[in-house]
Amino acid sequence: MKNGTVFIFGALLIFSLFFGVFISTVQASTVNTSFSGVSITPKTAAFGQKITIIANISPAPPSGYSYHGIQFNVIDINGNYRLIGVNNTQPGTGTFYFSWIPDIRGTYLCNFTCPGETFVGNTYTRCQSDGSFFVDSSLPTPTPTLSPVTTPEPTPTSTNTSTPKLETSLSVNYQSSTTYSNFKENIQGTLTSKNACLSDSPILLSYSVDGGNSWASLTFVSTDNTGAFQAVWTPLVTGNYFLKATYEGNSEFAFASTIVNFAVLPFQDDSVFSVASNSSVTALAFNSTTQELNFKVNGETGTTAYVNIYISKSMMSDASNLKVYFDKELLQPVTQSIGDSWLVSFTYHHSVHAVALAFNSAISNTQTQTRNLQYIATGLACAIFIFALVVVPLKRKAKLLNVPN
Repeated sequence: MKNGTVFIFGALLIFSLFFGVFISTVQASTVNTSFSGVSITPKTAAFGQKITIIANISPAPPSGYSYHGIQFNVIDINGNYRLIGVNNTQPGTGTFYFSWIPDIRGTYLCNFTCPGETFVGNTYTRCQSDGSFFVDSSLPTPTPTLSPVTTPEPTPTSTNTSTPKLETSLSVNYQSSTTYSNFKENIQGTLTSKNACLSDSPILLSYSVDGGNSWASLTFVSTDNTGAFQAVWTPLVTGNYFLKATYEGNSEFAFASTIVNFAVLPFQDDSVFSVASNSSVTALAFNSTTQELNFKVNGETGTTAYVNIYISKSMMSDASNLKVYFDKELLQPVTQSIGDSWLVSFTYHHSVHAVALAFNSAISNTQTQTRNLQYIATGLACAIFIFALVVVPLKRKAKLLNVPN
């Protein structure tokens, strides 16, 4: 009877272990998705010409269902990371469409991201695909003109002849170095009006170290014949900065101004982390023990935001191990190699958010192992309970039957 009891308990223990592993496997089961084709037409476009994108996600969702929230993002020649649009696939298929008229010339890198969904109990994973297209800079730039004005009748009784100014758009972006001894910020931007570049226009660059309460002039630059401008700035200390680009306008074009926030964090003797965003960036910190970079972003609710993070390759040699968590949810960013740095970029909707970058996958592996151990522990508890409920009473009954009269 003793050997039988041991056999039963061993069988229950083995069953519980397999039961725990089975539950963890079922819990983690997913359907892996991928982009099976992205068509961008035309690959080389004239300025002002529409770009059409047709793409497909495989496998297709179940009949009647669609993948939702597919993002189309671009990085233009000035390094600006922008969300162009969000779309869904056709019901029962993985096909979706985008169309867009690029607003500046040059090469565009584009990214398509499907956030993943759950259909009829199955989890379809997040996936992304990259592409590029080119807007031909050799074609003549259309010059913005006012609406045609006919010669008025000679009625000199009115002196109000003002014409509404044309709206202008001013963009600015950083490209940061990641070495402390030679730290600098490459500032780039463009000035446009109705998709036309404005050349030989004065731009004032200024910065603030007190959250925008006061501003100090940095430099005065002019746009070139493509509407672009650039400057190089070496901040004296690390910390948080606001940078503002201002175009005062003239009799024909309206005033324009834009602000970019960036934070610089030193690490060890010759490395820095740099974060640039149109959100306010706070609480930037690096934990060398866990190899995590953390910060918070905040902006006007309902608007679209971006983040560009520069990380030295001496700190992270392989970007494939990088995990980005946005409010503790795993995010799929766009990662580019730029010289001795990695540029990590993504977009989001403004509010207060917490961002964490783990330079290796230890966090996710630990979470998975912990979850599996919880399932196995549950199985062991079930085995002990069954043993106490079934095997122990049988053993007692056997002893009673063996008691002599």
